[in-house]
Amino acid sequence: MGIMENMDTGWSNKFEAASMSLHTVLTEKPEPLDFVFPGLLAETFGVLVSPGGVGKSFLALQKAISVALGKDLFGIWGEDPEQGQVVVLSLEDPEAVTRHRLFAMGHHLSEVDKAQLQENLDI
Repeated sequence: MGIMENMDTGWSNKFEAASMSLHTVLTEKPEPLDFVFPGLLAETFGVLVSPGGVGKSFLALQKAISVALGKDLFGIWGEDPEQGQVVVLSLEDPEAVTRHRLFAMGHHLSEVDKAQLQENLDI
């Protein structure tokens, strides 16, 4: 018996878990894709890249608030997003900057919105 024959790599289990029924795929219409941003599917990973100081972090906070509330609060997305739980992990800006941005955005929030953010948004 060779070395490879004795090794349990777990590959077969991984392939089984990721396999799909070709019959089902070819005959049943799939659910519509859920995009967070154009080209960025929900439950996937994406990176927003541009030079510093152009508003990436501010845009990300606006999107986070919109999803947490389930509405296009700032009028920049074109439609209300599906409401859901949001976690913002900000590793670029100091906490003071994030606090100032959130405070400024808070002027656009009702008391009901603020309470909803307490439930659906973690920063």
